[in-house]
Amino acid sequence: MNRADLTAVKELDTTRLPAGSREGEFLSLREQTIIRLVAQGVPDPAIAAQLYISEAQVRDHLVEIFKKLAMAGLLDQLVYVGEEMPQADC
Repeated sequence: MNRADLTAVKELDTTRLPAGSREGEFLSLREQTIIRLVAQGVPDPAIAAQLYISEAQVRDHLVEIFKKLAMAGLLDQLVYVGEEMPQADC
């Protein structure tokens, strides 16, 4: 994880992460736990030890989290643009 990613995670409001559902989770409970620990400044090795997983698994989860957050951000932007654009007369 590069410095910009870490800064973004630390600035992330983890109290507002969408909760998942069984049909289609946004962030799984494990992903929510990991992102909260990262936001608290807990290093990957400590996260791995605390969750009884490997450091590689922590990194894999972080990759998936960033993919999901990027997609959610893109969808939010598209909805905003769609709401703000004037409707064309057809």
